[in-house]
Amino acid sequence: LPPPLPPPLPPPLPSPLPPPLPPRPETGTPRHGKLMPEPSLLALRERIRQHWEDSELEVIVLVEGIDPMSSNTFQARHSYMSSDLRFDAGFAPTMSITDEGVPQVDWEEFHKTVDLPFNTTCWVGSSHS
Repeated sequence: LPPPLPPPLPPPLPSPLPPPLPPRPETGTPRHGKLMPEPSLLALRERIRQHWEDSELEVIVLVEGIDPMSSNTFQARHSYMSSDLRFDAGFAPTMSITDEGVPQVDWEEFHKTVDLPFNTTCWVGSSHS
């Protein structure tokens, strides 16, 4: 007798990604599949800023890593209050490539921020570049 055939594969799972949003018109931005007019985004940003100040919220950031040479674990902790937050700003560029092709970090720029125009296409902050 020939060996039994394996069971058929299950159907593929649906994509976890939502469908793409339509292009942004000049006066609004997609938000959860709906368009929000620019004045609404500005008002939302101001309500968020005011909530941070009124609530005395604190964000605590923990970063943990492992030293590859010694396998020692290290942690960095920092607390952010509303006075530490900057709206419509991003981190200044810190990474560059030398003429020899070696990546380099400019530690003098690491904590500096730069002003950014209010962006209606993305209202999530940026990170170190």
